[in-house]
Amino acid sequence: MRLAKVDQALNDAKGKVDGATTQAGVNKAKQDGLSAIDGVANPTPATHTDAIRKLEEKANEKKATINGIAHLTDEEKADAIGKVDQALNDAKGKVDGATTQAGVNKAKQDGLSAIDGVANPTPATKKDEAQKALETAKADAIQKIKDAATAKTNEIENASILPEDKAKLKQQVEEAKDNAINEVNGATSPQDATTKRDKAIGVINGIGLTEAEKAKAAKDLADAKADAIQKIKDAATAKTNEIENASILPEDKAKLKQQVEEAKDNAINEVNGATSPQDATTKRDKAIGVINGIGLTEAEKAKAAKDLADAKADAIQKIKDAATAKTNEIENASILPEDKAKLKQQVEEAKDNAINEVNGATSPQDATTKRDKAIGVINGIELN
Repeated sequence: MRLAKVDQALNDAKGKVDGATTQAGVNKAKQDGLSAIDGVANPTPATHTDAIRKLEEKANEKKATINGIAHLTDEEKADAIGKVDQALNDAKGKVDGATTQAGVNKAKQDGLSAIDGVANPTPATKKDEAQKALETAKADAIQKIKDAATAKTNEIENASILPEDKAKLKQQVEEAKDNAINEVNGATSPQDATTKRDKAIGVINGIGLTEAEKAKAAKDLADAKADAIQKIKDAATAKTNEIENASILPEDKAKLKQQVEEAKDNAINEVNGATSPQDATTKRDKAIGVINGIGLTEAEKAKAAKDLADAKADAIQKIKDAATAKTNEIENASILPEDKAKLKQQVEEAKDNAINEVNGATSPQDATTKRDKAIGVINGIELN
């Protein structure tokens, strides 16, 4: 390398001498050439030699270490030693190419590191054992991840949450499981597989149902309220129809319908304030009991009393009308005055007896029967 630099300096000087056109130019070209040749730095072979010696010592130490590893096959030893030789040769080349002390030192240090960095081979049997241990750890980790995913999926399935929330949570579990299995399959050691397993199980177990449970509870409460309100409305409708079809006075119908409407509205307000499905159901049942308990008995009694009073009044009026008609008939008859007086007395007695009978009637039908009997008696009074 340095001889080449000397040759280069010589050739440059010769060219300049040949190109000189004066004696002064020749002298200057000669002097410059001598200086350039003399300026080429002398090599320091001792430094290069020492660096190479240390590289070879490091390589020999490395080879001895490799040769001392038990259970290595010849092929495994040869492969590792070949890598050491390659690192040594590369380092020697760089030392030989260095032109400064600093360059030699760097090339030597780099070479020592490269030789030392050649990995010591692992015997095939140990490799197999390590691989088997890694595969076992992976399989165990994957199974435990699957078990955790199955447990979480079952928990979700059995939870009281909405179907759409179940589907979302199950999807989260499935994705977490798949990601975890991929992570474990990329593990480089049993410990790495175990660490990734534990992390994955933590993620799966941490998939919470709280928000989904809240959503389901809210829907259950809303459904319970809606169901309760509908059943209250149905009970109110049934009671209103019962009132409408009952034989009671119109004013009583209006009063009872108003009671039903108020009971219904109060019940709906109560149900809307329910805090749980059970609470809504309890308030529903209470309200339906109140509505169903609105009785028509008193109204029916009032209607019956009015119907009886009306029937009595009608019967008495008809009896009086019959008596008046019979009295007029007697008055206009061509009979003796004393006979007229006797017949009129019979009519009056029959009328009074009939009115007393009707006043004692216990039903409209009874009043009608007694009316008809009395009118028959009155009409049957003969003038002959």
